[in-house]
Amino acid sequence: MGEAMGLTVSRLSKAFLSKPALNGLSFEVAEGAVHGIIGPNGAGKTTAMRMILRIMTPDQGHISWRGRPLDSVPRHHFGYVPEERGLYPKMRLSEQLEFFARLWGLGAQDSRTRVAEWVDRLALHPYLDRRGSELSKGNARKAQMALALLGSPELLVLDEPFEGMDPVNVRLMKDVIREIRRQGTTVLLSSHTMEFIEDLCQSVTVIQAGRAVAHGSLEAVRQSLGYRVLKIAWDELNTELLKDWERARRLTPEKVVDGQERWYRLSETLDSQTLLSEIGAIGDVRFYSVGPPDLEEVYVALVQGPLTEEKS
Repeated sequence: MGEAMGLTVSRLSKAFLSKPALNGLSFEVAEGAVHGIIGPNGAGKTTAMRMILRIMTPDQGHISWRGRPLDSVPRHHFGYVPEERGLYPKMRLSEQLEFFARLWGLGAQDSRTRVAEWVDRLALHPYLDRRGSELSKGNARKAQMALALLGSPELLVLDEPFEGMDPVNVRLMKDVIREIRRQGTTVLLSSHTMEFIEDLCQSVTVIQAGRAVAHGSLEAVRQSLGYRVLKIAWDELNTELLKDWERARRLTPEKVVDGQERWYRLSETLDSQTLLSEIGAIGDVRFYSVGPPDLEEVYVALVQGPLTEEKS
């Protein structure tokens, strides 16, 4: 059996003052997955997220959650951490947490329990008496994450959640995203940092000019360019033998690091034993790998090149 489908976005279109923001956008997200939404500024990512959250309505198309039309799903099933700061500037964090817990429909005891749980998990104790305007960007992000999770949403939408965070808090937020996914929450994650998408997501949609130019599992999207990348690093090498090998294999390095590490684009399959024998004759091999290009390379190729039909 295949994965149960959680979110289905079908042929969404939206224009502002006759300028299209979405142009037939379609994608699906499996229930319980972390799904990445990536694309350049102005591609339509935030517009799509706001439609999923029913903050905006599409001109055409429809969205369903667990097989139900979106307008029949209670809003409290969804949580949202927007890119912009979304805290009340004059209200203390402790007051905002209590207020949002009640908005989620929690009783007094459940509110205290859930607030204490997320304050502890997101290390917010030192900031409870601070007003929203007094929080740093990173701590405001963590506070908004806590507000979104108080009601245990089925779908959590995160728009650039790591912006302004130091490495310690980035790791903390990643751990929280993995934890809630294990508990069954579906996560929609937008980020310009491909490392975060590759680290956390099982599937991804690349949006360009309001439509999906690639969609599918992370591995399928990485393979969508139709070639693999060979990475080799030598501790010592014979440059003449290296040039002879590159000519014989018709390979030109795409990237050279310190003269000792080289990346090549492969359009043919090379037997691993033959390859290891050949590159070992050039010098002392420190490491080598063959695999699909990383997501950043795929992303750049898709959004800078001519628009193509959606790949999946």
